[in-house]
Amino acid sequence: MATEAAARNIESDANKTKTPEDTTQEEKRQSGCETEKFLPASDWVTLLGRRGHYRPLQPGRLRNSLLAGVGFLELGNAGDFAANVWNRVPVKKWVAALMALGATLALATSLFALRDVTLSWRNIQVLRAERSYLKRERARYRNNKTSLRSVDAILGVNFRESGTELLDRLIVDVLLGFGALLVSVGTYMAIGGANPTVFTASNLLSGYIGNAAGALYGLVNAGWSTYVSIRAYRHRSAGLAELESDLARRLLRLRTRKVQTHAVILAVTGLAAGAGGLITATMWWGYIILVPCIVSNIYCNWMWRHQIGYERPMAGKVVQIDKQSLIKELEYVDLTKKCIGSGAPLNSRKDNISLDPTSIASVIQFMISIDIFESFCIRAMREPRLSTAISEASEESLTICEQTLLDLDQKSLTLVLEIAKIHVSERGPTQLRYRERYLLETLGCYLRVQDGKVAHKELDHPPPREPV
Repeated sequence: MATEAAARNIESDANKTKTPEDTTQEEKRQSGCETEKFLPASDWVTLLGRRGHYRPLQPGRLRNSLLAGVGFLELGNAGDFAANVWNRVPVKKWVAALMALGATLALATSLFALRDVTLSWRNIQVLRAERSYLKRERARYRNNKTSLRSVDAILGVNFRESGTELLDRLIVDVLLGFGALLVSVGTYMAIGGANPTVFTASNLLSGYIGNAAGALYGLVNAGWSTYVSIRAYRHRSAGLAELESDLARRLLRLRTRKVQTHAVILAVTGLAAGAGGLITATMWWGYIILVPCIVSNIYCNWMWRHQIGYERPMAGKVVQIDKQSLIKELEYVDLTKKCIGSGAPLNSRKDNISLDPTSIASVIQFMISIDIFESFCIRAMREPRLSTAISEASEESLTICEQTLLDLDQKSLTLVLEIAKIHVSERGPTQLRYRERYLLETLGCYLRVQDGKVAHKELDHPPPREPV
């Protein structure tokens, strides 16, 4: 499987716009991989500019866009601390100040949740479009077992990604964000608790009603996290039974253990926080339960953004994959990541990596091969000295490809090369880690899709018998 650019992706009309990809497809051989990559990145990008800020015109990729502020949702839901602990009339001034502070905190976290809902929904739309395309391809290749296995593997990855975006993110944002909003309103109302009606409404909003959403989230999240943990365990088991590459086995083991750790902590945290939130409606010691939940929620948020989550292009056509091709690309990604991180020259043909730091064409092709060309174009357009020149050299829709940059004047070319080398060293390692995580996810799914037979063998010790 591979991807074309977003504008030509799953449901696009290829006749509307002529793509620059046709002029550079053959040159991809210089980028490092001799064979066609699994889900290669696009070699062109169309940007939309607004007030000096640029973004891709089409959201043709899954993005690791989880906001750090979402990790503080549990803290926001505990903003009713003062209102519940010192629930007395008349309200003392220092208690009113704490109420105002807690209510403001809860309101702020609900705004983070609202913003994250938008980002998550964009990912869900992209994944839904990809899934529809892959289902059509599955019907098309139903008599070709090799291609069918490739499609089923990426469908398995898509299912996990979609479930994570929906159940671990969108629904969490909605439930906890709505709960934080109710807690905020109820806590603000508690400041005027001398009014009997306001007092009753405040107790309801900052009590059981406001915290009921958190309890519901805990149940939903626990179910999904349990599935994710079992799935990661099965991938690790299949990896030991099928993989001969020490690198692939080691990386898959590390990946699946991180996923399991994240899932278990998140499940326990959700259940404990839900129960603790309901207890705080009538008993102050419920906040003692919430304190470790707040800390673990922040940690899980950080863990996902930096150790588990990834970005990737969308599938736009079917390319036959197998275990060896995925392992070979994993080895290429691992080697390239180490070379960039150490500052070693990437010009070893023996290692199948080629980069001439003095050649703009070579650097651009290398950026395309490691999927940072889009982010480079956005970065280049932020440079005042380049944005005007690129806008004039590109088409009306601000479509940028390799040739667009090569057509610039010599002064601009020097600046392009300078920014490109900085971008490779800064963004390259991160994107390669994303690529590695996605390849491991796909490899695990591919190993599980083999005529319904999966070997049950643990990496460290034999596991108990489990259902497939």
